[in-house]
Amino acid sequence: MSFLTFICYIASIPVSFMTAPLLEFLFALFIFYAYSSKLNEKFTGVHWPLMDFLRCVSAAIIYFVISIIAISQRSDGAAKAAGVSAFGGVFLCQGNVFHVYAGPLTLQGDFS
Repeated sequence: MSFLTFICYIASIPVSFMTAPLLEFLFALFIFYAYSSKLNEKFTGVHWPLMDFLRCVSAAIIYFVISIIAISQRSDGAAKAAGVSAFGGVFLCQGNVFHVYAGPLTLQGDFS
């Protein structure tokens, strides 16, 4: 979602908002690479779930502010599309924050 927001901000007339989605995309890519290459097992001093939690919280706040500014002040279609996709990114980040904080959901009861 952050890559899509980044592309929309590049296509818009004012490209001043493009750095925040780019940095968020690169940081999410780093977290994904770290988990996939088992860096979390090598560097035990870093609390990886907290790092992912803080990434999601900061992304949700930054995306919310940027999307409000882009939708209210810019008139071109790409900025509006970037603002809407940033709102979608806010909801995805909030879902990820809940997933990281609460852990995976488990079903309770007998379903046999």
